[in-house]
Amino acid sequence: MLRISIAEENGARVVLKLEGSIESEWVQELERECRHWLAMKRKVVLNFREVRFVDCAAVALLKRFEAEGVEIAECSAFIKALMLDSG
Repeated sequence: MLRISIAEENGARVVLKLEGSIESEWVQELERECRHWLAMKRKVVLNFREVRFVDCAAVALLKRFEAEGVEIAECSAFIKALMLDSG
């Protein structure tokens, strides 16, 4: 299960706090939430402090988001390695 909440919001950026696991069934929800804020011309920061697991669909989405300027913050070394290895 994935929980998404707004940790911080101002006129320029939004920080989304993610909790739980990001798996195929939740990827679309995360993408929808991020696209909402990107459409509003906000800098999007995803706080990964409370994320325990990501699957390959989530890694693919995160790599696309990074290419679009979405910041991934407080990400574990394990998740960073997954993102690099899926090159």
